[in-house]
Amino acid sequence: MPKDIASVELWDPWTGADKKFAVKNQEISFDLNRRSLMILYLSTQKTTNQETYPLVENLELLESDIQVTADHPDITGLGSWTTIDQLKYYSGNITYQLKIHLPDTIEEPMNKVFLDLGKVKNIATLRVNGQERKTIFWSPYVFELSLAELKNDLVEIVVTNTLTNRIDKNPLESGLIGPIAIKKQRPKIV
Repeated sequence: MPKDIASVELWDPWTGADKKFAVKNQEISFDLNRRSLMILYLSTQKTTNQETYPLVENLELLESDIQVTADHPDITGLGSWTTIDQLKYYSGNITYQLKIHLPDTIEEPMNKVFLDLGKVKNIATLRVNGQERKTIFWSPYVFELSLAELKNDLVEIVVTNTLTNRIDKNPLESGLIGPIAIKKQRPKIV
């Protein structure tokens, strides 16, 4: 690191969180998780602020505000398919419908709304009113939606697992595990 660098800002584009570090002995230390990305901004100005400022925050919802149904009669909510005897060795797709009750106090304009599926095994595809929007192959399983779509439209998640369960008879965790959260993006205060 160049000697005139006094502070570093670490930005996570997946979550919008940033963290500022003061540089000591020309070194900083941070964790970089698998398949993650961090952007470093190097500055010659010293910083006294070393807090994390998340740009994305959870909306306060009750567990009952998010209802999940699946197109398979044995799935009654979130969880691994391998805990259900009939699906222990299943490989394929299962479609989940989400009905989300948002408090009336949440209104536009809001920069962005995100549907965070939590843990998914293995692939998640978002469909809105039957139209495929986006497929995510690894964590974080976070989709951007408008507030109107969350309130009024048919939101479906198609989860696909691997063939290992069927071919190898090896029941690997599969499905929409969760927990599901709705997050909003707030403007960055500088």
